[in-house]
Amino acid sequence: MREHLTERLIMETWEARYRSAAGFIVFVPFSIGTMVLGGLASAFHDWRWLMFTASLPSLCFLPLIWYLDESPRWLIVSGHHNKALQVLKKVSRINHVSLPPERELRTVMEDIMMESDVTRRIRHITLTLYFLIASCGLGYYGLSLGGDTFSTSPYIYMVVSGLVELPDSTLTIPLVSRFGRRYPNIVLFFVTGIVVLSLAFIPREISWLMMTMALLGKLTLAAAYQIVYLHGTELFPTEVRTRGLGTCSMMAKVGSTAAPFLIDSLRIVWESAPSVVLGCTSLLAAAGIVLLPETKDTALNDTVVSLETSGLVKSSIFKRASEETHLKHEHSGLHVEVDTILQLTILLSGDSEEFETSA
Repeated sequence: MREHLTERLIMETWEARYRSAAGFIVFVPFSIGTMVLGGLASAFHDWRWLMFTASLPSLCFLPLIWYLDESPRWLIVSGHHNKALQVLKKVSRINHVSLPPERELRTVMEDIMMESDVTRRIRHITLTLYFLIASCGLGYYGLSLGGDTFSTSPYIYMVVSGLVELPDSTLTIPLVSRFGRRYPNIVLFFVTGIVVLSLAFIPREISWLMMTMALLGKLTLAAAYQIVYLHGTELFPTEVRTRGLGTCSMMAKVGSTAAPFLIDSLRIVWESAPSVVLGCTSLLAAAGIVLLPETKDTALNDTVVSLETSGLVKSSIFKRASEETHLKHEHSGLHVEVDTILQLTILLSGDSEEFETSA
């Protein structure tokens, strides 16, 4: 949950061309932490001492929270315009750029505040992401906690499983930058499903092959997991991004909580049943990705209304509803033609030429 909160803050303050890299690099410490956890588990067999030791570093980073500024996007859509101005002025001072006049900034903020609505499109996005992230949580922790099932040493399995996640936070950056979010995730979920299903047909005597296939499935699923969160962060408007991704994290915890019970219960019925269930779930997730739109190189929406009028969701199921909502908000005077906060972000980054082009 903490790393996803950090990702949200990064995604709301970085330009579109850098969002992919920033959104994935933040997961590198998570992979390193997984490797360290395997070493700590081998040293502390009592779970109380293990939890105590693993939690100590969090106390060291706690004071740093007070030095972080809130996302200006969130402050604007939440009505905290004075605080948003303070953050924007601080960023402009650090980057040595000039802001537009304060009166213009306040006008922009008030225009954004006028947009508010709940629509079919946001429900469609939310429910689809719920299923995808619950599937990721189920598969990720099902494979992570399967050290005694897929290997001979659960400690070595945990360390190596953290090691194989490191490429996910680096190699996926050029992947999504070139091919977008949808198509790489369809392939990753599909490969995960096939690899995990193959575990049902590998004899336990060939332990090295079973461990290799399980870690390969963990590698592809962890990459898909990160892309889903990147995709969700870009799909949810700032107005509901925290609530949307927060409830998505809850669904991930539902899947991860069910994982150990699923593995232990189904293994009694049929030893290969967990692999079949996890594999089929990943294949269904690959099909579910088709329902979401592509967000590569698109501006973040700040309100639900701007999501409706942006034409971002291209699924034929919602085209008609999108056109009707677009017309409704044009007549009501709420349609905003440019992403004004994106312009502020570009300006604060010091890229004034791009700002003038986007304007």
